[in-house]
Amino acid sequence: MQPQQLPQNVSILDDIQRHRLQSLLAVDEMVKTIVEEVESAGEINNTYFIFTSDHGFHIGQFSLPWDKRQPYETDIRVPFLISGPSIPHNTTDDYPISAVDLVPTILDLAGTEIPNHADGVSFKQRLLEIGDEAQSYEKLILVEYWGEGNKKSIDDRCPWKEDGNLAECSKNAWCKCQDARNNTYICVLQFSYSSRLKFCSFDDNQSFVELYDLESDPYELDNLISTITKHKIRDHHKILHKFRKCRGKRCHGIAHNL
Repeated sequence: MQPQQLPQNVSILDDIQRHRLQSLLAVDEMVKTIVEEVESAGEINNTYFIFTSDHGFHIGQFSLPWDKRQPYETDIRVPFLISGPSIPHNTTDDYPISAVDLVPTILDLAGTEIPNHADGVSFKQRLLEIGDEAQSYEKLILVEYWGEGNKKSIDDRCPWKEDGNLAECSKNAWCKCQDARNNTYICVLQFSYSSRLKFCSFDDNQSFVELYDLESDPYELDNLISTITKHKIRDHHKILHKFRKCRGKRCHGIAHNL
């Protein structure tokens, strides 16, 4: 059955967006309270403030209802802001970081030893040098997701209500399903100063793989997997396997050994 596009107006999506904006008012008030408490304690110049979030919702983007569960940049990227001592003001940086890098960075900023079992890498030095002349780097980021199948989460009014390989199919979203068991994937993003590649391998019966050049194709419209040799595909799989299995400091040197 060919999937339907969402209509121009879907009231439940408007409600979700409205509630998101309302919740931000509470966040603003909370941040204001925290900053005032830190100022009153005389520690404002000795404190780092970090802001980040989860992945949010599609809210109709790409005719998808709400949850973000795909391996593309619109789904996996999240905001990150930091302010504090010695960090340049009003600057941005496209240096790639992952959530696993946050704990090592916070420990580094606090002058505390980073344990060997930490998978992430501190980006403290990068923070302090934002705005300086660009420096070369090599970085790998792992992205994993396990797709769900749950027949009980499918609306009885949807035509595929008996398909246990699907999940979260709502009549309010024109029976668009938000997940499936074969939406299980592992991706490794390979970053350097001059290139940004994403290689994804899906756990399905087709062994589906995707390769994108995020520099020339930021919207991931052109899957390059058919343009490279089988040997090169095996190389990408080896990198993914190594990075998935590594622990702690053993992960840190993989990018430099590509």
